[in-house]
Amino acid sequence: MVLIIVPPGKADPLQSEANWDLEHLAVEYCRGPLQRPIASGPDRRIVCFDGWIDDGMNLSTIHDLQYGGLFVVRSFGGQAATAMTLSRLLRDRHAAVVVYDYCMAACASFLLISSDQAYVTSGSIVAWRVVDDLRTDCVSVGDAEDGRGKRLRRISCPDTSSEQEQKSRAAIRAEQAFYAERAVKPQFEGPPDSPYTRRMVKNLYDQFGIYSRVAWTLNPRYDVFFKTKIIYEAYPASQDDVDALAARHRLGKVIYDP
Repeated sequence: MVLIIVPPGKADPLQSEANWDLEHLAVEYCRGPLQRPIASGPDRRIVCFDGWIDDGMNLSTIHDLQYGGLFVVRSFGGQAATAMTLSRLLRDRHAAVVVYDYCMAACASFLLISSDQAYVTSGSIVAWRVVDDLRTDCVSVGDAEDGRGKRLRRISCPDTSSEQEQKSRAAIRAEQAFYAERAVKPQFEGPPDSPYTRRMVKNLYDQFGIYSRVAWTLNPRYDVFFKTKIIYEAYPASQDDVDALAARHRLGKVIYDP
């Protein structure tokens, strides 16, 4: 398969909302028999990422991505620190992010808003969680920084060692610094949510007394949170649509934001 990519800001803008040919070609290429989780495409104008975001993974392929290229991603999530490092590399290259199938947790929190533009192809789920790894983090209910009531927050678990608690606090500070660069308003608190999904996640926690790793989508009208321009080819139409997509990709419980 021959893939020709016109970098953004060169001959033409990368894409308009009405023309998805380039994104579909890029996704088709990245679905092919490539090295996982990271592979470089022709002329270093595309990088495909398909897999878990691991601590200490080799990101040299990203260093080779041309300015204005494409980063095509499908990921369940992974390590926040690695995702933030990867996000900064993509921002330095002004890469456009293209999501297909699913972009969960750290993928949604960090990779989606890596650069100037992100494109979510039809039939894809982008979803966030409060906590991705219950082995190292716990949750509590607290007042939201934006003043919109109570929300679940990630905290250090009570029975963790002092060393692990320091690491957890440092990780939270690193994420706050990351969002200070990427969010439009300084009072933004990640992960992003809407009044509806915030209430639904908190109600589940109140009902069962435990955090069940539930994820949630975010209606595109809330993309104004970020400096990144995020364009959905087709945001899911209902909870039933989200349930079907989540079942297909084994994503667990995902709350639809109407």
